[in-house]
Amino acid sequence: MEKSKLFKEDIELFDRMVGNYVSEKEKLFFETQKHKQEYVPTGMNDLVMHETSNPDHIYIVRVGFSEYIVGHGINNHFDEELHTMCLAEALEANLGKLGYVSRDITLLEWLRERDYEGVEYYFNYDEK
Repeated sequence: MEKSKLFKEDIELFDRMVGNYVSEKEKLFFETQKHKQEYVPTGMNDLVMHETSNPDHIYIVRVGFSEYIVGHGINNHFDEELHTMCLAEALEANLGKLGYVSRDITLLEWLRERDYEGVEYYFNYDEK
């Protein structure tokens, strides 16, 4: 398969992260997302995190190659989703300002606090 072109923001993000990971789980997250964005398209979405896998009920879904949806909710009560064009944009999202959590914290900071617990790496709905 031909390699998909990344958005400039994601190229910069992935380059900036190399050698600066705060944990092995963070390294796995970024390396996996980069590979998926370059080589694994999804027509039916790729679940990155399910809302039931964390107490804040945050979910993350990859769409196409590099678009992401970040959302919040559970039991058919969901807030408005944030649709981003790239991972860098998704990770910069302030979950507090979106109304998903009660404090100002970016998605990247939130993932780091959890050490990426609950992240799914093999849940591409195209393959289910």
